[in-house]
Amino acid sequence: MVVFASDTTPGVVTIRPHKKRELALVCTLDHIIHFHHHDIRADEWLLYEVEAICADAGRGFGRGRIWSADGQLLVSVTQEILLRAK
Repeated sequence: MVVFASDTTPGVVTIRPHKKRELALVCTLDHIIHFHHHDIRADEWLLYEVEAICADAGRGFGRGRIWSADGQLLVSVTQEILLRAK
């Protein structure tokens, strides 16, 4: 579950500035996940902090961090996406 969310969310956040334009293509170019703990539980509360670093010239780059309910950093994520308008 954590891996699925980490691949979907940074791309969605990066697309937001382009929302007024119709996009023909959005695909992941690079997706890196660093697991800082091995005992991550998807049935417990997690906080997923995501930010769009850059969205320009048909590409976007986002970064995210997943935290446990007690404040431990569990996962760090970066993702680069390709954007093409219709």
